[in-house]
Amino acid sequence: MSECMQRDLDRLRVAAAAKVEEKNYWLCTLAGLETRSRFPLDFNRPVSGGRLEGELDVSCPDAVWARLLNVSGGSDSRLHVLATAGFALLSGRYTGNRDVVLCSPLLDGGGTAGMINAIVPLRISIDGDSAFRSFLGAVKSVIADAYRHRNFPIEVLEELLSASGNQAGANLRDVAVMVDPLHNEALLDGAGVGMAAILRKRESGCVLTMKYYENLYKVDTVRRIAEHFFTLMDHVLSDPGRSLDHIPMISAAERELVLNTFAHCGELYPAGETLADMFAHQVEESGDRIACVAEDRFVCYRELNRRAARVATDLGGSFTYVGLMVGDNLNLPLGMMGIVTGGHCLVPLSPSFPLRRLAFIVNDCHLPVLLCDRANRKKAGDLAEMCPSVRRVLCLEAMACEDRQAVDVPGVGPMLDSPCYIIYTSGSTGQPKGVRIHHRTLTPLLYWARDAYGLGAQSRGAQIVPFFFDFGMLEIFSTFLWGGVLFFGDFLQKAADISIVDFMRSRHINTVHLTPGLFARMVPSDAFLPEIKVLHLGGERLTGDLVRGILPCLSE
Repeated sequence: MSECMQRDLDRLRVAAAAKVEEKNYWLCTLAGLETRSRFPLDFNRPVSGGRLEGELDVSCPDAVWARLLNVSGGSDSRLHVLATAGFALLSGRYTGNRDVVLCSPLLDGGGTAGMINAIVPLRISIDGDSAFRSFLGAVKSVIADAYRHRNFPIEVLEELLSASGNQAGANLRDVAVMVDPLHNEALLDGAGVGMAAILRKRESGCVLTMKYYENLYKVDTVRRIAEHFFTLMDHVLSDPGRSLDHIPMISAAERELVLNTFAHCGELYPAGETLADMFAHQVEESGDRIACVAEDRFVCYRELNRRAARVATDLGGSFTYVGLMVGDNLNLPLGMMGIVTGGHCLVPLSPSFPLRRLAFIVNDCHLPVLLCDRANRKKAGDLAEMCPSVRRVLCLEAMACEDRQAVDVPGVGPMLDSPCYIIYTSGSTGQPKGVRIHHRTLTPLLYWARDAYGLGAQSRGAQIVPFFFDFGMLEIFSTFLWGGVLFFGDFLQKAADISIVDFMRSRHINTVHLTPGLFARMVPSDAFLPEIKVLHLGGERLTGDLVRGILPCLSE
């Protein structure tokens, strides 16, 4: 921060000290605000703000402008309420938030003398079951209250929120909504706003001027946001009694593009297959080819199937939920395939989780069976004592030992509509939630992955993402079910004896599934991995900077 900016901020702090009522109002109004707005950006937000150097005019469709005029009666202040309500709904759709924040500059004309603030935040709650006409009343009240307490500098407010542990202050100036000439547009200069939507009347209609920070947005994104706003307003003004959650925001042409053009895959994948069917076919195809390797031990497809059949037999023929607590070794695919091919639902239980979290998952699923390896037998026993639903704790090594008589795969396999596995969310935004993944929905994804990534017997993958993440499940199943080899290594729970780069080189890994964050954390920027043919990064945002940093790692 420059000395001049620091002096300005110091001056605002002194002036704000006398505004006790305004300060208390804003701290109360913005308490508990979502930490991240998640409003869609094309580029990472810079540390320091910028100017709104980008500008795009998007004409308002005549039918929409006619409805806006009819509802507002031509009043600029009512147009502002309508535009703010529309952009609040749009922000909620983009982000998934029911609690959104927009902002507006102060009004033009009188009443600005002695002001120590230029921008007021507008916190708006969205009840998806309510109608738009009642939502308008709530938005009107929010705007009126904000302007009554407008004389408190937003820069100081953001500091106070940060000091109280609420990092949401960074979201207060994401998007500004205003009407020309109602608002003082000059106040946007240097205000740190990422995007401003300005509704302007014209002799023959109306335009929406989108001013934006070019280091955050591409012009095509800005145009699409404006078009979504007009589409949403068209629907909501033609039927103001419609519930907010049922208001479309995309045009008929865009809907056709998403549902049909983009969704057309060119070929239909086989219907009616379960993962057990796919694995049985792969056992026939691959037979004695190696399926997975851990340190100096390996197992072929036929042997993995035999051992998994023993596990499935001991679990019994009736469908049940089975918790699996094993390390990153050959017991993992054995337990997974034994549970799934036996027609049961796999519930991953990471040995690294504290007992309290594991107990929550077990109790939430009412798990009757825990399947573990010898290394985690004590923890599984302690967990069973904490959870009344657990009736059996089984040890994989005992179930699949070589001296037991081999059996065929049980006749009772999974049903197409039965769950294959359950993945629990992290619980970072509240209580963890379990999500069932069914055979019917998973098998098309695996067929798509085969075609999209060219998976097959030549694939050599590394099991890096833990299996209690959905991404880790895809990593494992997409290798086994298409005849590849999966190499196991413990990279995340402890200090590894070998770096992940050396591991990939020594095992000639050519297929990697990772989140962008894990790749950036585990693979040095100067690493060179030319054998990698498929690098699948997903599960979180992939930035352009990370892609540019990755490319030199893969080829010269």
